[in-house]
This record gives sequence, structure tokens and C-alpha cells, in this order.
Amino acid sequence: MGIVAAILGIIIGAFVLAWTQGMFGDGTSKFDEVQTFELVSRLRANVKEGFFGQSTYGTNANLVPTLTAMGKVPGSARSSVTAGSTTTATIVSPYGGNILIVGNGRRFHISVEDIGDEACFNLGKRFSGGAAADFGVVNIEVGSAADTTVNTAAPAVPDLAAIQTACAQGADANHITITFR
Repeated sequence: MGIVAAILGIIIGAFVLAWTQGMFGDGTSKFDEVQTFELVSRLRANVKEGFFGQSTYGTNANLVPTLTAMGKVPGSARSSVTAGSTTTATIVSPYGGNILIVGNGRRFHISVEDIGDEACFNLGKRFSGGAAADFGVVNIEVGSAADTTVNTAAPAVPDLAAIQTACAQGADANHITITFR
């Protein structure tokens, strides 16, 4: 009975370990999702606060260095890239991809780069529908490359089905861009 009990104990232990790892992975994913939504929301508010009273956000201008210099980028999301003797401020999402903030006229967009299909869809749905008006969203676009030009077309927030279809670029290949007024 001792060997059977030991083998049974090992099997049960393996199942418990596999189960807890699955729970932890799912919990981490949801945590990253919530952190990304909160980061984008905070950055949106900080852009509006930092540029309050200004007539424009520029002409397809990278707002990240300005926001960083103003202290409007949370410390946990700050990063930088050095090329030669030039260091450029960047913002990194909880998923590890860059976050771009570009301004043009009275609009700016926040683009979360290199996220998976599910994370892309879940972020998109938080800013669409009835929430779009609350956040001042005028457009949501999904692509597979960095978006450095602010969409100035007429407001058109896609429905959930369109966002889900667009967020199918594959693992860590989606670039979701939310344009705000």
C-alpha cells in the first residue's frame, strides 16, 4: 500500500500544481488587462491636463517626451531607448510593448503595441459603446504596425464585433489605437 499511496500522492500533487499554475496564469493575464486599461485611462487624463489651455497637440507630434518631462507618465511605465548619444523617453505597457501617444490638432491617440488578440479585444471593448462618449473616444483602430498618424476623419467608433474581428492579428501582434478628442 505504501508505493500505491506514494504514486497516488505524486499524481494528486501534479494535478494540484497544474491547477494552481493555470489559475495563476489567468489571474496574471486579468491583472495585466486591468493595469493596461488603468494606464491608458490615466495617460488620457494626463494628456488633457498637461495640454489644458493649449490650442493644439501639435501636428502628428510624439507627446511621450513632453509628458515624461512634465511628470505625467507613471514611474512603473517609464522607459527609454538610447540610439548613439540620444536617449528617447518611451512608455511600456504591462504586456511589454510600447505605448505611443501622438497629437494632431485637437485630437490625440494612445496606441498600445504588441498585445494578444484577447487583450486587444478586451481593451477595445472598454473604450467602445456607451463608454466611448464618456472617454471622448472618436475612433478605435487595430493594425499590425505602429500608428504614428492621428486619425482626423469623422468620428467612427466600431462596434464590438468589428473590434473582435480586427483584434485577430495573432499572439502579441495587435496594435490598438484609441483616438480621443
